[in-house]
Amino acid sequence: MAMALVCSVAPAQAPERRSSGVPNLQQRLAALSPENPMDYFNLAEEIGYEMPMGVARELAQRLFALSAALDRRSASPEGLTHSVCIALAELATDADERRWLRSLAEAVREDGGRPSWRLRGEARQTDDTPEQFARAMGSFRGGDGATMRALMRRVDGEALLRDAGLDHESASGVMRDLQRLVPLMRPLGPGRDGRVVRSTRDGVQTVEIDPETGGNPGPGLTSSEFVDHLRAELVLLGAQPSTWSAQLMLDRGRVYRDLDPEALGAYFRIDVERSVWRLGGASPDWTGGSWVIP
Repeated sequence: MAMALVCSVAPAQAPERRSSGVPNLQQRLAALSPENPMDYFNLAEEIGYEMPMGVARELAQRLFALSAALDRRSASPEGLTHSVCIALAELATDADERRWLRSLAEAVREDGGRPSWRLRGEARQTDDTPEQFARAMGSFRGGDGATMRALMRRVDGEALLRDAGLDHESASGVMRDLQRLVPLMRPLGPGRDGRVVRSTRDGVQTVEIDPETGGNPGPGLTSSEFVDHLRAELVLLGAQPSTWSAQLMLDRGRVYRDLDPEALGAYFRIDVERSVWRLGGASPDWTGGSWVIP
């Protein structure tokens, strides 16, 4: 008896749809318009909260960067860049990237970009305030805290250091040292430098180490704190290190990035001119779309 061979052909599988934790994500992406930057920001915030990993995280980063760029170009900007930098810092998995984004957020405050250290104290502050602060730090290390004490009353030192380019963590650490140690410093008195004591005995002048300070009138910084303070002074003065060892002390091997909001798109490899989403490609869901120029 002849046996009938039955061949079953499985239907071609449709591309798998990728689910998302964000309702109507595909439709909301398609509805985005460059005229409404806040819509990009709101959707990015929702994606970042619901799906903070992988391609969804990259989508959130793109939407945040687009919202900032589009807002800066709009006729009535809402000042989204500060919030965008804070949100991107929350998504960051790299500590240096997070520090840069937080510093950038401080640099683009809603006050129109004015350095935040100018907002405290007397109106007569001038552009030489960073240099004054650096010199006061040097005097502080040498045992004279009077100048730093006066500056700290009228200048937001942490904001000043961040505006100069120091990362948030280092600026906070330096100011904690100053706030802790400056109040403890006392005047040495006339004729004393805190290093040596000069006297004359039987017509012979003698020079001895100051018994009260042990020859060091400074604040007793640890080695690590000392280096941090030197780095802060270099940044305030805009010094250019002349040797690799000085450069290493200044940046600790980290890549320093400009505090420029225009750098956001380039950093995340996003073409901000392509601000409209269109469905296409092999995938039938939101992962298969592309960004085009409107």
